[in-house]
Amino acid sequence: MAAYLNKAKTLACQASQHASKMKDVGMPYVVNTYKTTMEQNAKYVVKDPTEAAVLHKQLLYTNLAKIPATIAKSTSEYAAWKKTITNYQELSLMQVGTGAVFAAETYAFFCFGEWVGRGFTFTGYQVPGM
Repeated sequence: MAAYLNKAKTLACQASQHASKMKDVGMPYVVNTYKTTMEQNAKYVVKDPTEAAVLHKQLLYTNLAKIPATIAKSTSEYAAWKKTITNYQELSLMQVGTGAVFAAETYAFFCFGEWVGRGFTFTGYQVPGM
């Protein structure tokens, strides 16, 4: 047991020495990078605390204000897609091929996601405790 404690103490000392070396080498780089970044982007820093407290609400409601325009765009795109599908006899072979490749790619991404979600196994989900 004493041998393990001595070995652990030695490893801890080595790790501490390595960390102090890295602090001396790495910290100046990090500090300089931080200072440079902050100097370049100083115009974006909000110094007034009351303004800073409102920023998250401004971001939220600015993005919420974009929703009607997004819905209008998606409605028009859906109408164009529906018109294209309704007149599918008029589609060129290139358009049909592009659609088939897109459908195959979407299905492949779905299958890959399922495989990753199962823990890179094909046999099924691994439920802990079962």
